[in-house]
Amino acid sequence: MDSAMTATLTDATEVLCGACSTNSLYTTGVLTVIMKNGNSVYTEVNKLTTNGDATVNSITGPNGGILYFINEYSSTVDAKFTLIGPGNNWQPQVITLTKLKNVYGLVQTATHIICIDYDNARVVKVNKTGWVEEAWYDFVPEAGNQGFGVGICTLGNYVMAVFIEADNPWTTANYASSKAVVLNPGVSGATLPVVQVRVGQEFKSQINVGKNATSLIPFTDPQGKVHVFVPCIGGKQKTNEGNATESHLDEITVTANPATGQLSATVATRLVGSNDPADTTSLDIRHIAFKEDGTAAYVMVANVYAYNIETYKTQMVWKVYQTTFSNLETLTNALPSSLGTAVLSSVGYDEGFLWDIVYDNGHDWLWMGHGDSIHIYNRGVGASWTPIHVFPQVDENDPTHSLNISANADGNLNSYDVTAESLRAFMSMILRGVQPHGLSSDSPQWRAHVRREMENAKPGNKGK
Repeated sequence: MDSAMTATLTDATEVLCGACSTNSLYTTGVLTVIMKNGNSVYTEVNKLTTNGDATVNSITGPNGGILYFINEYSSTVDAKFTLIGPGNNWQPQVITLTKLKNVYGLVQTATHIICIDYDNARVVKVNKTGWVEEAWYDFVPEAGNQGFGVGICTLGNYVMAVFIEADNPWTTANYASSKAVVLNPGVSGATLPVVQVRVGQEFKSQINVGKNATSLIPFTDPQGKVHVFVPCIGGKQKTNEGNATESHLDEITVTANPATGQLSATVATRLVGSNDPADTTSLDIRHIAFKEDGTAAYVMVANVYAYNIETYKTQMVWKVYQTTFSNLETLTNALPSSLGTAVLSSVGYDEGFLWDIVYDNGHDWLWMGHGDSIHIYNRGVGASWTPIHVFPQVDENDPTHSLNISANADGNLNSYDVTAESLRAFMSMILRGVQPHGLSSDSPQWRAHVRREMENAKPGNKGK
């Protein structure tokens, strides 16, 4: 790891997390950082004012310091990209990128960042020297479908990206299988070449996994074999209804021939959603997070309960289960409830846009994007399922824990990044921390979608 990055992370004051939150109409927002100094964990708000739809990913800059890569998204004007962080003394640097619009995740090397774009279904390699877009790959969906990029991770010298596709994601939303693609960013030229992977007896440029995938979460086992877990919602996000057995936790196990380097992969479905409508475990599989040694794995399942048209908030029912990597390896088409009693769950329903989990190996903390707030659970010595820290949009009793002191109760958490975890993972075999969105970031379409869903939920309108 870069010595400058190590020094920054081990100073008395640590930058733990970057978070972008917005107002209820996605017209303005802020970047806030969560800091740690000794036993004190607190926020520093308003590091950067953004338009409402902004996402954050941490990277190391050309000189080794920590930077946040902020993507301000708009469906009507060009996207804006800003670098800001302790690596440039929190002085914003706007950079021009034309191949990217709506970044859903990135990985990096010492010299480049490699981003996946949701709207353009594209992977782009960007040189940190001058921030020049050098090469890209465009995903082509099946005829009649729209494609979207939703996840990316490192895979040795390669990257794996996953794309979803549907005929019309905002209306009928008939999803095809998601496609995982391995790319070689080490080759020069303007094209990121696809790496053929042997699956069974065939060499394939795409690996099929479940419908409406949310992310890629790799885990390296003690023997060095890479297992890429793919949570898949299973289809359209329905109101108060899951996608049953169409929802998957799929696993792609990747090996390389030691003599030729040829990649081979197998695909297994470890978990599926319940097909019993009366089963309270009939929740779609959304996310998974691993402790580095595999002794803990956390699976989040959730469904949309309803939509609040007054606040444009999603109301969710959700659960988190705890298991281990070794136990997951024994399962085939198992229900999440087979993992035991959920360690966390909603009470009735909870409001908020962003629901996901990230394991912080440096502190033994489980971070949760808890709708419109961030919760941290201690999983080390004295582990508890009572959060040790809660960061809401506004904390009137303790403003040092607010994500956005200028927001009202209808503010939205749009994106967050567990900084140290992401940075050290980028430089190794696996990517441990991801922050996938629950839904597309196209705000005007999102608001129109909410209105349609509210109308469909009225008595007599079901299914229209």
